[in-house]
Amino acid sequence: MKTQLVAKAIILDDKGKMLMVRRSKTAPRRPLWWDLPGGMVEEGEDIAAATAREIAEEAGIQIDPKHLDLVYSHTEIMHNLNVIWLFYIGRAASTDVRLSYEHDKFQWSTFTDAIAEFEYPLHRDALRYVHEHKLIQDLPL
Repeated sequence: MKTQLVAKAIILDDKGKMLMVRRSKTAPRRPLWWDLPGGMVEEGEDIAAATAREIAEEAGIQIDPKHLDLVYSHTEIMHNLNVIWLFYIGRAASTDVRLSYEHDKFQWSTFTDAIAEFEYPLHRDALRYVHEHKLIQDLPL
């Protein structure tokens, strides 16, 4: 069975608010749902580098892959594919967001507000885990 890695990013500003991006209405999966920046890791690509690439592509924010910390993972079988989601956390030096065509809206939210707004259970679970285990302290820019 083939394995697909998906890297997602919990990006925090200097006030501890996190970036949420909303999928566009033409998104093939979960249109108009709130999401975290991220996407598929390409074959042979470093996972933290893929996460930084996706953040730059989807939100226009540059983050050094060395400053991303892996904080949560989830594995499940979907459509005859082993899918592994890896959630990284990092701090943004700039909050100047430039969305790609994949998203139509963004906001900076508290963890509590974000958990309440995410419809996708996997994202809610990841955010709850990070928040409850206090994994957001001492992150470098």
